[in-house]
Amino acid sequence: MKQTYTTLISAVFAVLTLAGCSKDESDPVITGRSDCPDFTAVIDGLSRASNTSWDQNDKIGITGASRTNACYVTSAGNGRFLAETTGDRIYFQDENEITFTAYYPWNNLSGTNVMVSADTKRQTLNDQKGFDFLWAQAKGKKDAPDVSFTFSHMMAKVSFTVLPGDGMTYNEIKAASLSLSGIRHSGGFNTSDGSVTLTGNASDDWAITGNNAPVVYNDAQQSATYTMILFPQTFDAPVSLVAELDLPGDRAYHLRANIDFTNANRVIDNAGAKNEWVAGRQYNLSLTLHKTDITVSNSTIATWTEVSDDEIIVD
Repeated sequence: MKQTYTTLISAVFAVLTLAGCSKDESDPVITGRSDCPDFTAVIDGLSRASNTSWDQNDKIGITGASRTNACYVTSAGNGRFLAETTGDRIYFQDENEITFTAYYPWNNLSGTNVMVSADTKRQTLNDQKGFDFLWAQAKGKKDAPDVSFTFSHMMAKVSFTVLPGDGMTYNEIKAASLSLSGIRHSGGFNTSDGSVTLTGNASDDWAITGNNAPVVYNDAQQSATYTMILFPQTFDAPVSLVAELDLPGDRAYHLRANIDFTNANRVIDNAGAKNEWVAGRQYNLSLTLHKTDITVSNSTIATWTEVSDDEIIVD
């Protein structure tokens, strides 16, 4: 009986301990001592590229306190993340402070693999969510279990706003085909340290239009804006953009612009600026298509670290 009683007490204590770490999204954030971290997250204080907030059921991977790549989900899309399953739940092992590493989007990595491969040639909103890589670290312990991640963007964001100029109509710029040359699309994301690497060669004549990159039409402004998430990379030469359009009477519109991002980066990097896309920066480029050439015009402000098109050189 004595042994049975002791076992029963131990079992009840274990159940109570597990219950103490099980919290619904509607529960208030628990402060003070806890055997489980309470994870919350924001993204550079702003948002992901594909939306203005976390989406419902967005998943992140968390490593720390003897757990590797535990899947945590924000069911309500409010930035409060709970373990997807009981088996993923993280517990503090002792009284020591723990550094937690987190990344987005969660991938079911096997064994000791920490690399996620990606190809950015397809740029639908759903595709972008798969390679809009984010990374963060934060600390916590039993006496301070609230762990707040501030994620940083590991990719670059490029936005083209296209407007009609001399001899061009709104319908024509919506029908125009845009392509880029000199862009590398394949690479990997290291979930342990947030670094990205490029693989493969640069592609030529990569189509932005044609249901590839997401586009937003503004009828009032008569503009078409294409937004892409791409690997950070340095260019040996200006990036080539080509605009093409078939016109009535068997005429063809074919114009090329060479784009250099050095001056844009100089706003932040000063003398060390290069012709490159830097992780976490958004490059806003507005193009006015004329019948005879392409010129730069004003752009709107977006949510990443903006780099104004006023400093982007287009030849």
